[in-house]
Amino acid sequence: MSRRSTAWSARTSRCCSALRNATRCSSRHRPPGWPLPGSPPTRSRPTWSGYPGTTTSPGSARSAWTTPRSARPSPASSTASPHSTAQDRQRQPEGDRVMPRPKIPVEDRLEIQELFAYYAWGLNTGDEAQVLSCFTEDASFEHQPQGIFHGHEQIKILLSHLWYDKPGWFIGRQHLACHFILTPLSEQEMHVKAYSTLVQYQVDYKRNFVFGLANWDNVLTKASGEWLFKSMRIHKWMGEDVPWVGDDCAKITAPTGPLTRKMES
Repeated sequence: MSRRSTAWSARTSRCCSALRNATRCSSRHRPPGWPLPGSPPTRSRPTWSGYPGTTTSPGSARSAWTTPRSARPSPASSTASPHSTAQDRQRQPEGDRVMPRPKIPVEDRLEIQELFAYYAWGLNTGDEAQVLSCFTEDASFEHQPQGIFHGHEQIKILLSHLWYDKPGWFIGRQHLACHFILTPLSEQEMHVKAYSTLVQYQVDYKRNFVFGLANWDNVLTKASGEWLFKSMRIHKWMGEDVPWVGDDCAKITAPTGPLTRKMES
């Protein structure tokens, strides 16, 4: 057998082994109703739907899984906990899993997205007045590692630190908001989570680059007649602190412990 044929055979063996491992992992953890990888498509597929009146915890911002559509109770009689975790959802009855999606009025949705736009434009252009106009007077702003800031006066301190303590570090940055998930907390409060992609034009060496990824975890209020930020939390996607509710087999784990393989002489 030639050297090329041997290399090709070894490569094929590794690919087949990886495929078998992936199949075992996905079949062990796949949701009920989903087919095995490589199996032919079927007419029965998990269905996504929703109904109004669903609430979630502002901290977790995770909707609870419910029973199949045919056995689903009405919103008034639903007993699903708004604080359910991934483990709780796995204990729900098997069948089609339906993620409830509340119906948000178009006017509210557009006004909230516009609020994010005004905030981002003010933040990225150094407009303090415009940024503060997006928050209630007693709002809280969590931005780590700096901490949690309460009220307009403390938020001004945070803005000054971000803009001016490290010249050239913040100017030219853009916060791009997308994939908004809106969940009513009450008639006048809304929990909003959204992706935040940070891109930047570096004014010194005239180059564009991606600065980082994050997501917003905010609570908005309409008590004054317009939607404003009541609390804002920035969750940076750094290190291992990345949102994930699936099984840990999807993560890359580095080997730990002492080396056991003997060095070849």
